[in-house]
Amino acid sequence: MPNNANDNPSPPSSWSEEVRDLFVPVRSLGIGGFGSVWLARKKNSTVEEQYIDSEKKEEDNLVAIKVVGHPHNQKISSFEKLSEEGYFQREVSVLQQISHPRIVQCLETFEDKDPNSPHAPFCLVLEYCRGPTVHQLLKYRGALGISMAQEVCSQLIDAISYLHGRAVIHRDIKPDNIIVEGAKYRDDACWSDGIDGDEAAKSMRWNIKLVDFGFARPLRPDDILNKESLLQKKKEPRNAEFFGKSTVDNRLDDRSLHQSGLGLDLSRSAGGTKQELDLSNSISRYKVRNLSAVGNRNFAAPEIMKGIHVFKRNKDTEGHDPLTRHVSDYGMIVDAFSTGATIRNICTGVPPHTSVEEFIAAKTSCEKVLCRKIKAAMKKTDTKPMKRYRSNDDLPAEAVRLILGLTHWNEKKRTTVRSARAYEWIVSSYSMKKQPTQSKSSEKLDFLKFTGVR
Repeated sequence: MPNNANDNPSPPSSWSEEVRDLFVPVRSLGIGGFGSVWLARKKNSTVEEQYIDSEKKEEDNLVAIKVVGHPHNQKISSFEKLSEEGYFQREVSVLQQISHPRIVQCLETFEDKDPNSPHAPFCLVLEYCRGPTVHQLLKYRGALGISMAQEVCSQLIDAISYLHGRAVIHRDIKPDNIIVEGAKYRDDACWSDGIDGDEAAKSMRWNIKLVDFGFARPLRPDDILNKESLLQKKKEPRNAEFFGKSTVDNRLDDRSLHQSGLGLDLSRSAGGTKQELDLSNSISRYKVRNLSAVGNRNFAAPEIMKGIHVFKRNKDTEGHDPLTRHVSDYGMIVDAFSTGATIRNICTGVPPHTSVEEFIAAKTSCEKVLCRKIKAAMKKTDTKPMKRYRSNDDLPAEAVRLILGLTHWNEKKRTTVRSARAYEWIVSSYSMKKQPTQSKSSEKLDFLKFTGVR
């Protein structure tokens, strides 16, 4: 880590003068659709601070600075400006009102209101979460070890359950937005299904941070109470009651939960006990009209794309400014699908919307294996680890049950995230054992204070 400002790169042109006065850039952490993220260091304010536990001080001084929007003096459409402002306001409005150990904290915000400024209009100062993303781990070595996968997935369920209890839809749940503190590429425990993986999980080595709340949408009471729900009487397609019907994993459908001995009982929680969960009437299933069609296409719930339409302003949409021109009607249940797709990716290493069995069959075909051996033989030192992909049959039965419930194609039948918190595979993780027990998924919502963000 650099010890002085001269060792650091020059401040990005997107940083306002106020941000430059307070922070020193260290390195770029990434670039997204609405801006960039930089690792930065706070400038020391007093000489005394430099001599107080220097290593810890350096760690405490690190922050992540998220820059949002094009510079004021750069010409963009009025809609783009509204979208960038909406992205910033949504993230700030949510992060400033919530507090959870699995969710990134917003420390400070800056707005450059000079219409002729060459800098970006918005900056967020976020806590620095040290560690790779789940996407980076999967890309490096494939499916995570069962022990690590269980801990990461249970913590993700816990974080999303917290958000839904406050009527917040994240809308961009994916491996890229989950940072795992304590994870290291060279740590075999991350990919171990044995004792070392279990010991690492038991020691609470891994802790996730859910990031990127630019697409998050805080709902208001009238969004839910005055809108039509999904409980309308419609003729269900044949076999609609099938729990966890998959659109890509036919073998998983055939194996189903009957053969795994789990049945179709949604009310069974940890230890085989019963709890009353009225899934069909869950508030999580209520639709909100004209929500932005945002998020990653690969992890998005099917109903978002199925019901997409162009936003048209009228008297009923007064004050509603979507982040995109295309909107859809959906509710918090879309996060359940994204969460399930992410968990499936974590456990199998296989991308979403791809059959696990077909993907693995293609990867292990004789031709591909031969090619890999030839390439390895041509290299004197082949240090890159082989990626591991896990078939459905190699997953714990309770993990299968969770994935199928969360990724159900029919939003009326899909398991809600708050109900998934009581599933055996989640409850039995070391992370959740240290959490206060919740015997029932409450339907009460603790709405955030409305800030004018739509």
